[in-house]
Amino acid sequence: MNFRFNIEYHTQWGEDLRICIAKVDKKGVKKLVKEERLETYDGKLWECEVSFPSTNIDAIEYQYAMYRYDELVWTEWDVAPHRVKLDGITNQYT
Repeated sequence: MNFRFNIEYHTQWGEDLRICIAKVDKKGVKKLVKEERLETYDGKLWECEVSFPSTNIDAIEYQYAMYRYDELVWTEWDVAPHRVKLDGITNQYT
């Protein structure tokens, strides 16, 4: 299963954006799967593509995080996480 993430966010030298992805199984149990660094060519538009197996996954939740010189500066709130409900048919999500 492939996911493409992108966000427009202006950064300064030494800063980068990452995405933290958790899978949610059919029972609603959430487990952090991976943290991926997004790429940019202009310091403004950040993107990445993430692939992982779709077995026993009902949804994914994700949040963006900003690092400065590899130290965490902020993450989005956990109050209202981004959630993608998987339909079992689609193989690519953008």
